[in-house]
Amino acid sequence: MISCITDYNNNQTTKDKSSVVLSLEQVAEEQSKEKRLGYVTDIVRCLMPQLPYHNFQHAMDVYSMAMTCATLERISPDDRFILATAAMMHDVIFKLKAKDNEERSAELARIYLPQIGYTKDQTEKVSRIVLATKMPTNPKALLEEIICDSDVDNIGRDDFLAKNELIREELGIPESYEWYKENLRFLKSQKFYTASARKYRGYGLEHNIKMLQDICNDYRADHDDIRRT
Repeated sequence: MISCITDYNNNQTTKDKSSVVLSLEQVAEEQSKEKRLGYVTDIVRCLMPQLPYHNFQHAMDVYSMAMTCATLERISPDDRFILATAAMMHDVIFKLKAKDNEERSAELARIYLPQIGYTKDQTEKVSRIVLATKMPTNPKALLEEIICDSDVDNIGRDDFLAKNELIREELGIPESYEWYKENLRFLKSQKFYTASARKYRGYGLEHNIKMLQDICNDYRADHDDIRRT
């Protein structure tokens, strides 16, 4: 009996030591991820253009929404790390009217990430997710769906009009009925891919569609009044 108890205690001690070692390894890995994300944040802050809309704040907005969706979708810690990296880097190379911003951002990820400790597999996953944001979007996996939803998160936000004004300023387009009509068409054509984004921003999207419709109606009414005078 004493021998059995001793064997049991020895086995438990071995298991406890293994658990401690595993926990320490997990802590070290998480700290390593945070450090690498810090490096990513630094290069994004350095390289992002300082445009009215496409700037470092946009990268952080996309990152924030992506992390919210990752939590709601119960994404694993490893995938969350990949998604966080892609969200921050998705527009790290951005030039107005350029058609290869996503490709160039993905290529930068392939060059830079291995230098700060990302594996080849992690780097390729980040690059694929970045490429998924190219319009028109056609995501093939959940992480791609999340980043696509996060990239157009502004269409369901309370500050949609303020964000939209930054886009108009960035494009150098005058405020007009045509501008709001085109935005209304765009919002009506959009859909959120993930259940979490639909739950989190669906109502806001419908509200913003109605708001744009009201603005367009006001423009048309004012135009009719001018024609009658």
